[in-house]
Amino acid sequence: MAVLTAFLCYILQLRGLNGLALAASIYLLSIIVFKNILRYGEVELQGKYKVTILGLGTYIFTWAAIWILLYTLNPY
Repeated sequence: MAVLTAFLCYILQLRGLNGLALAASIYLLSIIVFKNILRYGEVELQGKYKVTILGLGTYIFTWAAIWILLYTLNPY
């Protein structure tokens, strides 16, 4: 998901806070999907707020690394 978000930020030529806002929005949307549509609850995720922080670090690092790499290879 982070890789797709990074490509989307690159394709839309977002910069700075606009890219960060898009990445945050997509991450929050994924939380909503997992909690409400796929019905993952506290039991499956082993805690009330675990769904929010489970992959946050990996998501941020992957998104930023791919976006920076794409921009470095071909700046807009």
